[in-house]
Amino acid sequence: MDSYIDSRSLLDAQRDIFAAQASTNGLALTAGRRIDSHVTHDLAYVLRLPSDTTFAAAISNLTDEDPPFARLELSYDPTTAAPLGRTFKVGVRKQF
Repeated sequence: MDSYIDSRSLLDAQRDIFAAQASTNGLALTAGRRIDSHVTHDLAYVLRLPSDTTFAAAISNLTDEDPPFARLELSYDPTTAAPLGRTFKVGVRKQF
């Protein structure tokens, strides 16, 4: 995912969450205005075995990358990133 600008501040000049506010002692809090780019790598392996059996294994977020900071309640943008670190999945499927 390439970097992008948090467009919530562009919706209404009165609601610019990154502008200086009285509640921030007149300071502009710009952290999270530009969401950094990020890359995650996934690895999957599927093996078809005799007798209609399939074995599958996967590693998601192989390099264990954290999602980039966004000024949202969860501190990341859930529409473009996932909070899970490296995860593993293993499965066996048998068809009858």
